[in-house]
Amino acid sequence: MLAARPVLVLDEATSELDPETEKKVLEVIHGRLAGCTIIAVSHHPHAELRGYATFRLPERCLDQESPST
Repeated sequence: MLAARPVLVLDEATSELDPETEKKVLEVIHGRLAGCTIIAVSHHPHAELRGYATFRLPERCLDQESPST
């Protein structure tokens, strides 16, 4: 986060998409924004961008999972 790079925040950006379209959109975002810090907020557990870390808020408690790459 401290690197001098662009930051993109996606807040429920794919919430109205079906899972197949959502996957395609996330693949395009990942491919075209390589080197950009992306913070994606989603209620969809499958809507993960490949990256450094995934954080979840089960029962309002912050959990960190392994990188999804």
